[in-house]
Amino acid sequence: MRAGQSLLLIASVAVGLACRGQSKITEGAPVSAPPKAQSSLPSTTSEPAKSTGSVVVGPLERDAFMVAAVDDSVDPFAGTATVPVGMRLRAEKVSLGLQVEATRQYLFLAAKPDAPFQSAMTPFRDWLAGIVLPEGRRFAWGKTQPGTPADSGWRSYIVEIATVIDGTAVERVTASAPSEEFPHLALELTASGARSFEDFTRRHLGRRAALMIRGQVQSAPVIVTVIAGPKLTLTARDGEAATLLESLR
Repeated sequence: MRAGQSLLLIASVAVGLACRGQSKITEGAPVSAPPKAQSSLPSTTSEPAKSTGSVVVGPLERDAFMVAAVDDSVDPFAGTATVPVGMRLRAEKVSLGLQVEATRQYLFLAAKPDAPFQSAMTPFRDWLAGIVLPEGRRFAWGKTQPGTPADSGWRSYIVEIATVIDGTAVERVTASAPSEEFPHLALELTASGARSFEDFTRRHLGRRAALMIRGQVQSAPVIVTVIAGPKLTLTARDGEAATLLESLR
């Protein structure tokens, strides 16, 4: 698994393949996916999620689970010569459409694995506020999965403020049993949520989607085929499924 990748996304139907060197959703196979982020969207559900053991019954709070489009069409850091001490600019290949690639920069914030995001970000908020993003866009952040201690921290994404679906579109979430070989969360969407997600994948073929739990980007896979059906599976690392489920309660 590449640095910065934590979850895999599988759909109950055909999903996507990605461009070279990126997270991808593959038909009938798990797809590795990049990091995590911060959200300011409020919770709007009138009824809290009901939980029973390894199952959470929706609707969830709005920011418990969100999907938003990643906007790789712009590079707000182009021409940036310096960044504050503690941050670094890194480059990656991104997909702008089927078989269309470009190089984009993102911010990497070095931090200890257990460091709270808010406290790690505090010294940089004024600097980030001066970076102009396109209208309707915001920064989102994902925690990296480092190969070395030097790679431990957070990375940035630019996502659309408007979400595709949120926690209110989730009917049920089930965590795999600890004894299962491949730990995962199984999500079942409402009928309207499934339609919205299918329409989104149809319109965003070849581009990334940010999958967020409690505002943190858990993965950002590239979509290369229309995803139909109400069931999605988030495949976690060992011991991670129960922790992720708990964060949805």
